[in-house]
Amino acid sequence: MTLISIIGSFDTTLLNLINEFGSDLKRVILIFDDTLASAKNLSRHQNALENFRMQHKYDFVIDTALVIDEDNTIKLDTIIHIASAYERVMIDITDALGSTSAYLGARAVNQHTSLVAFNPYENEYNIISINGFENKKLKRTLSIRDYVESLGYALNDKRGRLPRDKDAVFWLFKRFASFQNIRSTLIKSSYIPFDSESSMHQMLHKLDIIDESGYLIDRNYLQGGLFEEYIYWIASEMGFDDLLSSAEIVFDGVQNEGTLIHNEFDLLAFKNNRLYLFECKFTKNFELDDLIYKYMALKEHIKNDSKGIIITVNPKMSPDIQLSQMNKISPKLRKKASLFDIHVLANVIQYDHLKKELTSIIYPQGNKAVDPLKTVEKPKQYVYFLGGYDLEMFEIRKILENNKAKFIDNRLSWGAKVSDYRSQIDALGEDEIPVFIELELDYKPTRQYEIVDHHGDYAHRSSSIEQIAQRFEVKLDRFQTLVGINDKSHIRGLKKHGVSLQEIELIRQLDRQKQGVSAEDEELGKRSLTQVEKINGIPVIKTKARHFSPITDRVTYSDYIIYSDVKLCLYTQKLKSAKSLFNAYLQNNSAYYGGDQQMFFCLKEGALSSTEIKNFVLNLTKKL
Repeated sequence: MTLISIIGSFDTTLLNLINEFGSDLKRVILIFDDTLASAKNLSRHQNALENFRMQHKYDFVIDTALVIDEDNTIKLDTIIHIASAYERVMIDITDALGSTSAYLGARAVNQHTSLVAFNPYENEYNIISINGFENKKLKRTLSIRDYVESLGYALNDKRGRLPRDKDAVFWLFKRFASFQNIRSTLIKSSYIPFDSESSMHQMLHKLDIIDESGYLIDRNYLQGGLFEEYIYWIASEMGFDDLLSSAEIVFDGVQNEGTLIHNEFDLLAFKNNRLYLFECKFTKNFELDDLIYKYMALKEHIKNDSKGIIITVNPKMSPDIQLSQMNKISPKLRKKASLFDIHVLANVIQYDHLKKELTSIIYPQGNKAVDPLKTVEKPKQYVYFLGGYDLEMFEIRKILENNKAKFIDNRLSWGAKVSDYRSQIDALGEDEIPVFIELELDYKPTRQYEIVDHHGDYAHRSSSIEQIAQRFEVKLDRFQTLVGINDKSHIRGLKKHGVSLQEIELIRQLDRQKQGVSAEDEELGKRSLTQVEKINGIPVIKTKARHFSPITDRVTYSDYIIYSDVKLCLYTQKLKSAKSLFNAYLQNNSAYYGGDQQMFFCLKEGALSSTEIKNFVLNLTKKL
């Protein structure tokens, strides 16, 4: 296929189309209007295209650029004449004048030639051919490197190491008040006694901030890197096309003075051909005014297709600060920033609030361009698919029913998978989006979907019932709130919130009932507790019960193991040791984990034979 592109001001349009058509392209011909046809502009576009071709190993030929006058029909006929020389031709009219597009549409479209127009802010394109009009989404999007290099700048990825443990990072910021105190002590004294029973200390050790004795080993990460990584992990959940931490853009705009401008960014994100420049400040010692001026200057290099996002948090702010008071910035300063599409978030630290603020910046209402030729889409409808039954899932169903939400419930047990609903997912309408509630993603549907969960990779989120309540903007009653605490952090969490022993017993009894725990399981669980064996100092419980909850509800050990002939669970506060032992099983999807203060790590039924389970128990006790 031959692509003839009329070049305008939006630099990445052509690269998106080339990336989309890929190896099908044999020739690319560049057409410039004489008003844009400076030698520098022609050279820059050709060089960017050649670099892109070599980097992605495409083998198309780049023809010498042609300069025409778009207001001259004789010159436009040159494009039609060129197109007639090839069998399959697509003319890129994205940046052409309206009159040019109309003329080519009337004269050039035939069996061999069609027109293509790219929408950079939705990553989709329209094809106008003799057969009609088609709207298509890009199958492949550009990377940050593609974008930056197309502007003529260099990109250096300066990450010294991969990001650290996501769950541990979120765990610390969720407990910001406690983290503040320990952080302050570490910065002042570089030491805090290591407490093997303290989850806070374990998380700091897990992130390699302190060593096993409690000595500070990474001051820079504690003072700023940790906060940058917190923002990175939140951004990673927001659907960007590409994301980089600690990257540097080298601008060459002042080469004539013998220097280069180097600018390192805490985070670079890319969505729909727009670059987002993040600055993260976890300190009170900076001038916000200076930061805004810096970003105003930087955005001049990257033109108007970028947004600046400055996130500042004073690590000494009061944990009791009201949300309404967090983002207080002088109106004059905010107005100055908004003129250059720079957004400032001040002292917004809580996960849900911070994500909501960022979402409003990245996906502002009314941001979509309206295409009069495009059929108006129906509003999306959510369909909820319920996971394995327990008390929380039962209460979630009640919320869905009360809000007249569409849901599908196959009354599944723990271990429920998305594939358990495969035929029902395939039967959904085009305007319906499935929402999987605590379902193992054993296969990924080709359609758009959303996940509600707080286990495994989603352990940093609030409980599933809280997430559902937030979606419908309803307030949980006291019982539902306790159900969420129970599911997230079990009996320890309920006790921490001052729940009476009678209420805890009731909630646990109802939870076991909804899980399908039988009277036989209850009796087998009680018997198992009379035969607790200590191996290497760790309590180990062998049981014949199908469900382990009749046992976990009746023990108070900090670290212990329950196993049967077909499955095993470790309950522990020694997170780093536990996760290292289960890591291989987690990666091949034969294990799962969750919890809060005391975590659980479990092998799925059938992951190991009964003999292998016994050996694994022995290895666990040695490691712990």
